[in-house]
Amino acid sequence: MCLLIRQPKNKVISDEKLQIAYENNEDGAGFSYARNGRVYVEKFRDFGKFLTNYKLAVQRFGKTSDFVVHFRLTTHGTNEGTFNVHPFKVNSRLSFAHNGVINGVGTSKKLSDTRLFNKR
Repeated sequence: MCLLIRQPKNKVISDEKLQIAYENNEDGAGFSYARNGRVYVEKFRDFGKFLTNYKLAVQRFGKTSDFVVHFRLTTHGTNEGTFNVHPFKVNSRLSFAHNGVINGVGTSKKLSDTRLFNKR
């Protein structure tokens, strides 16, 4: 199952813990944070790129924003690129990530259950 982390502002997750999280959920990693009333989402398939961008974002915005960090383990939908990597942007002020399976949203070879839920 995926790993979902709420990181409160002024807190940092160690590189070691992030590495372990990725090694156990290596189908993509992403994070979201807020800035000036808007939510920003970044997604990666490469751990090194994830770590570099995560650390930069936390350095710049971690004093004023919580972060949502998600490590994906594919259960539904395509595993290519970052298409189904969480978090998902709902609108300019809201993003979300999910662990487990969402039933009743339909099935797709391309879209994960979470992406289908967000689309609805």
